[in-house]
Amino acid sequence: MRPNAILFLMLPILALSAFTYQTAKADLVTGKIAKGPFRAQLDTCLVIASDSTIVKRFVTNKKREYQVILAPGTYRVGFRDKNGQEWIAMLRAELTTVKDISIAFKKGKLIK
Repeated sequence: MRPNAILFLMLPILALSAFTYQTAKADLVTGKIAKGPFRAQLDTCLVIASDSTIVKRFVTNKKREYQVILAPGTYRVGFRDKNGQEWIAMLRAELTTVKDISIAFKKGKLIK
């Protein structure tokens, strides 16, 4: 077989592998909620996209650890405490697993 014919046969495989890599939709983000007013296992965190859509909700374990699967992007993460005060933080998700992201909340608005 001629070298050009081999290359011609391999092009669809190379194109498919590149397409598969680029279409990764989401991955795991793990970490811990930093100290503050957050109550582990009680308060529900909301993950909010840039268009103010709530994309996920999660509750931590008793050690304040969380794990959530998110599409790549920047999100607001927040919760409302028992007195109704809203707390927010920013979270960045990547195409690959992101580990040990500490979330430190500050007072703010969950939905803009």
